[in-house]
Amino acid sequence: MKQHFKVTIHKDDAAGVYCAACEVLGIFTEAATIEALQERVMEIAPEMIELYAKRQSEKLVTTTPKIRFVNDVQLSAGFA
Repeated sequence: MKQHFKVTIHKDDAAGVYCAACEVLGIFTEAATIEALQERVMEIAPEMIELYAKRQSEKLVTTTPKIRFVNDVQLSAGFA
């Protein structure tokens, strides 16, 4: 069974960090850069997916989590 999870990224200007949230998996984390934030999410996602599966009484068969990042950050013209 494949599962796809949406992670929303936004910038907290007051704190000067980027934040990621996936309410379904219970992921709420932050980092100094978007790249570091994505790495952090991919680092913790497998454990959070396992916990999610236990809560849902399902066993996920996928070995690689399918994470879709949704960027709510307004990027400058130099970024794609």
